[in-house]
Amino acid sequence: MAAITRVAVVEADKRPVVAGAADPPARHGRQGKPRRDGKPTASRSDGLRAAMQAKLTSNDGKACYAKRKETIEPVFGQLKEQQGVRRFLRRGLAACDAEWKLLCGAHNLLKLWRHRTSPPSVSPATT
Repeated sequence: MAAITRVAVVEADKRPVVAGAADPPARHGRQGKPRRDGKPTASRSDGLRAAMQAKLTSNDGKACYAKRKETIEPVFGQLKEQQGVRRFLRRGLAACDAEWKLLCGAHNLLKLWRHRTSPPSVSPATT
């Protein structure tokens, strides 16, 4: 998809001016002066990141993380594939939060409905 460029005409000399041509580049990521030795500066989250890394590399952490595919990931797969939810339709944090709660509520109601309407499982008779 081609980028759309807005063009404005300057009244004084009637030459087209591309909007944003003189704007500074967008600033993303960490900001600040680089260190003299070339290493990245310390971040406020570096300690938290190291603690989480230590937790995930432990045996209990690996077992807990492996359960994600059984407990959490299927919900996102259901929302994306069956309900067609790939992005939020509304803007703003509060609106997205409300939309997410509505989607989760619909998912849970659908699970309850399926559970109630499914035929009872027949267990083998013991003689």
